[in-house]
Amino acid sequence: MSIKRYLRQKLDYVKTRLSIAKLYYADCKYNIKYHRGTCEDSKDKSDANIMLVMHALEKGMSFSSSAGSREFGGAKAISLVNYLLEHEKKYEIDAQFVTAVNILAAYLQDRNSTKDKNQRDKISKFIECHHDLITPNKGGVKKVSKPTNSLTFDDVKSFYVSRSSVREYSAEPITDSEINKAKEIAALSPSACNRQASRVYSIKDRNIIKILIDNQLGDQGWCNNAETLFVITNKASYFGNIYERNEPYIDGGMFAMNFMMGLHAQGIASCYKMYIREPSKDAEFRNIAGISNNEIPIILILAGHYLAKPVTSPLSFRNEL
Repeated sequence: MSIKRYLRQKLDYVKTRLSIAKLYYADCKYNIKYHRGTCEDSKDKSDANIMLVMHALEKGMSFSSSAGSREFGGAKAISLVNYLLEHEKKYEIDAQFVTAVNILAAYLQDRNSTKDKNQRDKISKFIECHHDLITPNKGGVKKVSKPTNSLTFDDVKSFYVSRSSVREYSAEPITDSEINKAKEIAALSPSACNRQASRVYSIKDRNIIKILIDNQLGDQGWCNNAETLFVITNKASYFGNIYERNEPYIDGGMFAMNFMMGLHAQGIASCYKMYIREPSKDAEFRNIAGISNNEIPIILILAGHYLAKPVTSPLSFRNEL
């Protein structure tokens, strides 16, 4: 190896290390500023706090039938009441607030709920002040049995096999109804502690799509063909502990997969385009797409209705696991 080539390789190695260090630093700054444990108070943070305690109580109630006389949840229930009182002062009574009130009501009826009189009195007083929000089967637990449906393993596998990444689309618009149906499928995705932090941005303006695609490594010969660009995000403010730092990407990835399969179930073609996280590109993309800083873009989905004629797609051979 010549000295010139050796020095070039060493220089490239140093540049790569510096680039990685720069990205690590940017990620660190972002996490400190926007993750739940360190971010400023906001409705998103309040929603996340409420969601986490709601889930903890429901999970505890799901264990109680086999837990003997184990008392649980008193401190968490009081914490939920306090979060709700603060939320009501600063924001509005929304669907999650209503669910939380119903979960508290279900918790008090649980045989293993707190026996502490002061705790029960505070929870009861809060529920009484919001008794008009109580609705049957709105919060608590449910009975689950082995599913009995007509779908076989081969049916499900056939559906997944039938989807391919498609990069050519017709001009037929994807309707709001079709988008909402795909969201319904995606909303059933599991998420850590039931946080449901994923969101969908639907962009149809061809000029804006082109600008966003140019920001993300360009058209590559196919991206500008899409009728709609979907951006899947996940709220950073719903995750706070150090061990949760990668969870938004996991939850967001599962949501994105089910959203894409929701499109496929309606005969809509699609293809993923990975999201480039270089800090300056990220800031520009958020600004153009109108994505708030506390949401993490997970992936882009380019989509459209199929052309009348067959199109060419990679075979995408699958390795055996």
